[in-house]
Amino acid sequence: MIRIIVLFLLVYISLPAKAQLKIYSPIQAYFDDFPASSVDPQGAYSMYYPKPKTSIHDQYQQLLKDHLSEMAGKVGTRSGILNMMAGNFVDNYRVNAVKDKQIDAAFHLTEAQVKVLLDDLYKESSAPFLQKLPRMTEYDHVLLKYDHAKKTFNTWFPKVKAALLNLDDAFSKNGFDLALKDSTHPYYVQALEIKGYMLYKIKEIHHYIASNDEVVANILERARKSPASVKSKY
Repeated sequence: MIRIIVLFLLVYISLPAKAQLKIYSPIQAYFDDFPASSVDPQGAYSMYYPKPKTSIHDQYQQLLKDHLSEMAGKVGTRSGILNMMAGNFVDNYRVNAVKDKQIDAAFHLTEAQVKVLLDDLYKESSAPFLQKLPRMTEYDHVLLKYDHAKKTFNTWFPKVKAALLNLDDAFSKNGFDLALKDSTHPYYVQALEIKGYMLYKIKEIHHYIASNDEVVANILERARKSPASVKSKY
């Protein structure tokens, strides 16, 4: 019996951190489990192929989706915004009017900062490709976009991460990490909405690098199966 217990503890401790994340976990824990982009195109390919294969990106996206759904389930129709972030369509939802003004101000400040940062990311990512580039094959074009997107993201990521961590810090200092666990707390719905917003934005940020890896993985698979199919020039 002792051997069985020890074996169970060893297996539990060895589980990846993402398996232990809960909706009450601090935002830093979600960033700790944030899957890194592939080192190179071949690394991206190995994430998605051979099929069927569930990539670490798919697993992380599903984790965030599950947590948003869990939070939406806790508030039901009391929060339209949380249901929207969870992908639910609720007809008779209510707008939460019970809010702590201090944390609400911090939330709107972060929301504005993150919006500007995301706009900057998408603009910088597409900027070189709005210009006339030398003619190149589809294969070379995808690899060029992949490389540029990685460099852009690595420069940009620390800024948006800091903005969300600052909000989470205010969240905790104002006692909202406790409100999150107490359905009778007057700011319970607000706490879930703000935590949901942070997870939703992490999900959006992660999707950027996940889709970049998946696109390059797919072009490599097409090149493997039919080299001629990726040789057409733009």
